[in-house]
Order: sequence, then C-alpha cells, then structure tokens
Amino acid sequence: MRIIEYGCIACAKALLKAGADVNVRTEDGTTAFTVAKKTKRYS
Repeated sequence: MRIIEYGCIACAKALLKAGADVNVRTEDGTTAFTVAKKTKRYS
C-alpha cells in the first residue's frame, strides 16, 4: 500500500501483473484501493 501512497503507479501495476493480492487489508481494514482513493492516486 505504500507504493500507492507514494504514487508509484508503475510499481503497483507491476505488482498486480505479478499476481499481488488486491484484497489484502491492514489490521484496520484499509485496502490499497482505499489509500488510492484518499490520495487521489489512481488511473
């Protein structure tokens, strides 16, 4: 999720292509999508 927080979209895409689990949540239930939405870093 830090990758999204820092805005490295290319890195996030590479992780997804490699099979990263998009449903992973932190202890408080935050997902990478939630972080992207908060920081407006998505495309």
